[in-house]
Amino acid sequence: LTKEKLFERTVIKLIDEVPFYGLFMSGLNVVWSKQIPTAAIVLYKRTFELEFWFNPDFFESLVVNKGNNEVGAIIVHELLHIVEGHPFSDWFNRDDPNDAKLANVAMDFFINQYQEKGFCLPKGALDIYDPQFAKYGFKPNDSAIEYYKILKKKGLPECLQPQYGFMVVDENGNPVDPATLSSEELSQLKNSIQHEVHKAVKNCPGNLPQAVEQSVFWKPTVPVVKWETHFRRFSSSVPQPIYRFTRNRPSRRGTE
Repeated sequence: LTKEKLFERTVIKLIDEVPFYGLFMSGLNVVWSKQIPTAAIVLYKRTFELEFWFNPDFFESLVVNKGNNEVGAIIVHELLHIVEGHPFSDWFNRDDPNDAKLANVAMDFFINQYQEKGFCLPKGALDIYDPQFAKYGFKPNDSAIEYYKILKKKGLPECLQPQYGFMVVDENGNPVDPATLSSEELSQLKNSIQHEVHKAVKNCPGNLPQAVEQSVFWKPTVPVVKWETHFRRFSSSVPQPIYRFTRNRPSRRGTE
């Protein structure tokens, strides 16, 4: 099978077994590029178009059989990063390459807990249950922020690297340094991703995967209403009855 056909079959398998990821992926253009070492979700700065880039050599190294589909696992991994809004997280220093690397590793630890049955990541993927990371004391289902705090406190081994990625590119497909983006540009890119994720959620038949359901990134923000303030305003706007005191006895005419 050609890599294109194998990728197509993987997407169909995802649609059948985990519809959200399969349908989301079916709406993205696939680009085979050696510009990246493994795989990445790519967002065009001007058009806000999303693409899925795959290094062809890395793709050929992945296992695809009846028991496991590592290609599908990579797709799930990449899509979860944008479902969680990781590219737009503000709890680390983007201007510091070492801190950004630390945050990306923490995000991978978080994402890799949510592998789907039959779609397991390649050997060597970052895993909080791996004995070599026992000293970090990672708790299952904790947030990427908590893993980041632990890694920042205890240090990150030099050998650890973020395994897959997200990239913003210009109209020619050249990478754009996130540090050069203005707050307005970042906000526009973030809104476009939120829109795409929300659309994928809306079009998904059946139940959403656990990681998608629990994510707050794509969900509309519900304003917090302080009922005490509204009640006070309402009560102060209600017309008050006017009582007039008089010495006159009430008339009883017509009551007898």
